[in-house]
Amino acid sequence: MSLSSLVSKNSIDSNTDSILLPSIRPSGANQVVSSTPNLLVESTRIQPVSRNRNSPDDTLHNISLRSQSSSSLNLRPNSAKSLRTKPILGNSTTLNLTPNGKQFIDMQQKLKAEKHRSELREMTIISLKQQLALLLKDNQESKLATCQLEQYKNAFNKIESVFDFELESEQAIEPCVVIARVEQVLTETINLKVELDTMNCYISQLQRELYREKELSTGLREEIEIKESNVLELEGSSVATSNNPQYFNENIFEHQQVDLNSSLPCQETVKQNCLINTETPEVAQRIIDCINRLQDIPCTMDDTNSSILDLVSELENATFHVECNKSHLISGQERYERLSVENRANRETISRLASQLQHSEEEKSHHDKIVSSLKDDARKSEIQSKCLEADIISLKLQLDQIVDSKTTLLQQLTQLQNNQENAKRKSIQLSNEKLELESKLSSLENALQPFTQSLNQGESLDNHIKNCIHGLEAKTNEINESNVIISQLKSRIEELETELTTVQTQYNEVQTNNNKFAQELTYYESQSELIQRKEQQFSDFCHQLGHDMLIEPELNYVIEGGIAYDTLLARAEQLARYETEKLTEKSQAIVSLRNKLKLTQQQLHNKELQIDVLQRRYQGLDEKHRELQANEDASKKANEEHQKIAKDCSQLRKQALTNRNIIQKLKDELEQTCEIRRDNKSMSTEITHLDCQIQQLTMDKKRLHQQVARAAKEITQQIPKQEVIKIEVNNTKIEELKLENDNLRSEAIKTISGLDSIKAREGELIEIICTIANMLELPVKTKKKGSKETFIIPTQDDIKSALTDLIESSRMQHDANRALRESLLDMEKTFRKNVCHTLAYINDDDTMDKYVLEVPEL
Repeated sequence: MSLSSLVSKNSIDSNTDSILLPSIRPSGANQVVSSTPNLLVESTRIQPVSRNRNSPDDTLHNISLRSQSSSSLNLRPNSAKSLRTKPILGNSTTLNLTPNGKQFIDMQQKLKAEKHRSELREMTIISLKQQLALLLKDNQESKLATCQLEQYKNAFNKIESVFDFELESEQAIEPCVVIARVEQVLTETINLKVELDTMNCYISQLQRELYREKELSTGLREEIEIKESNVLELEGSSVATSNNPQYFNENIFEHQQVDLNSSLPCQETVKQNCLINTETPEVAQRIIDCINRLQDIPCTMDDTNSSILDLVSELENATFHVECNKSHLISGQERYERLSVENRANRETISRLASQLQHSEEEKSHHDKIVSSLKDDARKSEIQSKCLEADIISLKLQLDQIVDSKTTLLQQLTQLQNNQENAKRKSIQLSNEKLELESKLSSLENALQPFTQSLNQGESLDNHIKNCIHGLEAKTNEINESNVIISQLKSRIEELETELTTVQTQYNEVQTNNNKFAQELTYYESQSELIQRKEQQFSDFCHQLGHDMLIEPELNYVIEGGIAYDTLLARAEQLARYETEKLTEKSQAIVSLRNKLKLTQQQLHNKELQIDVLQRRYQGLDEKHRELQANEDASKKANEEHQKIAKDCSQLRKQALTNRNIIQKLKDELEQTCEIRRDNKSMSTEITHLDCQIQQLTMDKKRLHQQVARAAKEITQQIPKQEVIKIEVNNTKIEELKLENDNLRSEAIKTISGLDSIKAREGELIEIICTIANMLELPVKTKKKGSKETFIIPTQDDIKSALTDLIESSRMQHDANRALRESLLDMEKTFRKNVCHTLAYINDDDTMDKYVLEVPEL
């Protein structure tokens, strides 16, 4: 066979889309070697696989090659044709395939297809495992997030329970317990912050790893492109040699050596890049093995076919792995985006939680200050109350002692007064006896003066008289001493009274302080109640928000705990989106309504034109039918009656308005009269009370005058100086009572004048009520008792019932007028219909639409 015939047989049409499988050199008996060196090798040409005549295994292989060439190798549409292997001519060997060789090739193809399927299954299993691992990681992260949220909830609940307990508890709590609780809460918050920081670090590490994976994927893509370009160069060189057999026979070995040597630096760079990318070891090792095999390619043409086939298979595997890497990269990018979104959400939640923690810490500090101040105040109040109780007890003891001493002193005073009276009586008796004796002595001295010398024997009598005088002097000294003791006792009593006043003032001050502390305690309790109310209002507001936003009850329960504000914000964002969608719908509806408005405006314009035409026709008909004015007289009369009825209705409306105004005024006046009556009753009760007080004061005055007269008589009989002072005090009191009596008299005169003015107002009101009753035709009676006339006025209920009757009668008149007006309008309509019928009859028109007359509306 000639070379041109072989080339024509092995040539492939450029328009066919089928792909030729590479020729494989059979082994053993299938190979026949000729001894002549100049004979050409006749290679077995496998028929091109058409679309209609192919086996299922071939079709699968073709589909896999097409998918790999179109997805992984970014070639042009005609680049697939360059991969079609041509029959290669040898120097000294000839190949003649037997049917067994064809079966062997088919078996190899089936094995390749099965290998490809198994690899696909393995890759799908690996991808599913990776997805499961990612899902497990996500589940772990979600569990961690839920645990953190539960920790936050517990922390916030603990804080709220602490503060609620401190605010709601009525008993005094020790500050050490509160401080310990607050420290526990602070430690828990610090631990939560540390955990949040660790989460942020973990998220940043994930971002870095994803960035590294992106860089590695870009490097792998570049390396694969370089590899593909090298393979395409090799395939182009093989195609050129197959098209030029002389060049192929003489210089193919040198050309292959040049191509391999030229591709060495690129291969070394690819090796370095593969060694750098340690995170994809399998792909890197395969690419390096391919490069080593390319370097170790034999120079003979017999081994080039097998090496190229191996390279093509390995390139297919590499492209498959690249596609898998691409899918992994896409999944990694999606996971990175998810993680970035979750990271943003976590950062937002962390910032919100940090702000909430800061706010809670501020509130906590504020509450701590309030609690500390309240505790200090409570301690101070307790100390002061204890001190006051001790002071009160001591004061009570002192008061008891003072009362006992006072009773003893009063008993002593009574005894001393009795002794003083007895001593006074005795002194009076002794003074009387002394005067008698002095008178007797003076008489005796006068009588016995001439007998002094003769009465020396009467010395005993003088001694007796001297002893009596000494006894009198001793008794007078005793009386003076008793008076001194009485004055000392009185001074002691005054001192005790001053001490009593001081103790009472101190006791009053203590009571005022206690009242102040009680007021402060009530104020702080009210403040705690206000805080609790505000918290309840906030929880109710959150609950209402959740109810309005249609959040689930579990989330709403979390909102009441005060943590899941993100759900509220997310729901609010959803509602905002819904509102924007509604706005778009509204805008569309507005556009449609505007279009409808334009159409209606056009229709109105057309109708207006029709109305103008009808008006012109109507004017023409009026000009033609002026002769029908006689028939219009009845309509004029009806219009006049209608106008009269309208005037009557307007007058009745005016009367109803005036009646309403009068009724309103009467109601106001009735209310004023009721208030004046109440005032009169209160004033009358006050006047009676004042009269009783005046009578009591007059009786007291009389009693005081009698007591004063009696006291004056007793004082004139036995009055010491101190009792004179008491009498003066009583006189001052009497003068004060006189002044009070004068003031009461002046007040009584004022009240009497006020009663007179009230009576005058009552008379005016009675006249107004009589006029109202006359207007409403209610009976008014008068009674005469002597010179006075009393009016029997109708009650307020009677006046109200009369006013309601008047209003109902006016309404009935209004309804009757309206019915009359409607009947007149019906008559007008019938009359106009008759006129239209007559006009149609005159003009011999069957249509009545031309002669439609306007009817006035109600």
